[in-house]
Amino acid sequence: IKLPRKNRFSLETSKINTNLLLSLKCSLYNKKQNLAALLAIIGISFVSMFAIILGYNTVISNTQFVQSVIGVTADVVVVQNTDDSFIPRFDEQLVKMKGVKEAVYFCYEKSFYHERDLLTYVANDFSLVESEMCYEGRSPEGDDEVAISGIASDTFNKKIGDTIELSFGERKKAYKVTGLIQSAYSNGFECQLTVRGYSNLKDNYKGYQLMVYLDGNTTVKEYIESVNTLYKDNINNCYDFKRNTESIISNYVTILRVVILIVFSIVAFMIMLVMYLVVSSVISHMYKQMGIQKSIGYSGWKLILQTAVSFLPVIVVGGIIGSLLGYNISSTLVSSLLYTVGIIKLGLYCNWEMVVVNLAAVLIVAYLTTFIVSQKINKISVISLIHGE
Repeated sequence: IKLPRKNRFSLETSKINTNLLLSLKCSLYNKKQNLAALLAIIGISFVSMFAIILGYNTVISNTQFVQSVIGVTADVVVVQNTDDSFIPRFDEQLVKMKGVKEAVYFCYEKSFYHERDLLTYVANDFSLVESEMCYEGRSPEGDDEVAISGIASDTFNKKIGDTIELSFGERKKAYKVTGLIQSAYSNGFECQLTVRGYSNLKDNYKGYQLMVYLDGNTTVKEYIESVNTLYKDNINNCYDFKRNTESIISNYVTILRVVILIVFSIVAFMIMLVMYLVVSSVISHMYKQMGIQKSIGYSGWKLILQTAVSFLPVIVVGGIIGSLLGYNISSTLVSSLLYTVGIIKLGLYCNWEMVVVNLAAVLIVAYLTTFIVSQKINKISVISLIHGE
């Protein structure tokens, strides 16, 4: 025996507005269409939330993202000659110059682990380097310590506290792993050694490149002119590191800005397409019912409003779920995508204002589309119903 359906919203006993009750009944009556719309809105809201967070962290406020990808920042880079004009402890002389806050040797070298080459960052004191490279543990301090990249750690099965033997040429040296680092160079295979630590692999090694940080009282241009004047016979190059970095980043930011705008356009189109298909399906499914309602005095406007309101719970719930998913897992997802280039842990800034903006945008586009598509109801008439049109 087929039992009658339960009347969950009784028009006789309920004190709720009649039009609202009919909207709720319509929503329950079209469960399949609502479920399809809900899943689609969740997915679309997630994508748009992800795009908002990524866009903010790469286009609007990209300091943290840039530091994680590039690894090291500085105002000026000074490259010494390595011939007879080399000045030992050149960093101590540069610090004494007007406007200099700190100067530290930081060079790019190479070492090997079982014939796998590692980009090796060499510094005399990593604590003086402005960097977000080390995300777990610490950078090396002694000549028998090393920090390795997260990808190298996973590939070589080495963790903090383990020993790893690095080589260069015929020289080999065992180092204790003190930390894990990340940056988007050398496909993620990197390590950090102190100047004394790298000297174990290369005899008479001496740092030649210095990262200089200014205190703000001297412009980069003035400082570069001073260095070129005082040490023109001792240096190979002196350039604006920050400006070079910003120039490179600006190219990527421009591309990302275009990509994110395209993503938002696709998101808006997908919302409109989904709601168009779902609402059209509902109107087709309820064609006779709406025709009967019109015959007993319901206006097209009331039926349009009733249909649009029936989708409101689905749009709101789907928007909230999708936005919260994007808020909670966007950082993890971006880190997973960037793992292959060496970025293991990336903290993206996001706040509840972004969630509200995303939710509002999804609601507005989805509801307006629903309302516009519902205008088809105006074409339903008693005559068309009688003739089966």
